[in-house]
Amino acid sequence: MQFLFSVIDDRTSSGTPQEMAAIRELNLRMRAAGQRVFAGGLAAPETATTIDNREGRAVVTPGATVSGPRPPDAGAGLPSPAQIDGTAADAEVTGTAAGDAEVTGMAGDAEVTGTAYLSGLWIIEVSDEAAALALAREASLVCNRRVEVRAFLA
Repeated sequence: MQFLFSVIDDRTSSGTPQEMAAIRELNLRMRAAGQRVFAGGLAAPETATTIDNREGRAVVTPGATVSGPRPPDAGAGLPSPAQIDGTAADAEVTGTAAGDAEVTGMAGDAEVTGTAYLSGLWIIEVSDEAAALALAREASLVCNRRVEVRAFLA
């Protein structure tokens, strides 16, 4: 099974030399074990360009977020926070894109607040979700960042 590990950070170029060395070591171990498909860090969000061509007229916006009114169907069919079963159900997300969102509320027992964005990623291949979660715990520890784990659709 393949999984995406999204590395979530609140600032750019924040890896210490010790963290970068630990990440390189983890990458070498994952590659030797045949687990690493791809890994990479991303440039700062302000270097991004967002393109929205959903209606056939490309809107190109500098930066990781798109300003403007929320489309009328945005979030259609998604559960309300009260319908979400999980530890982040009390969290409120504000902003125009998940890539650079203000997050406040509770996630498990920890208060979550501030700006967060995707700062890097791994694509890994392991036998099952348990193996992915074990590897993600190690990845989070060595890079000293939150790591979101998602399986790729079959």
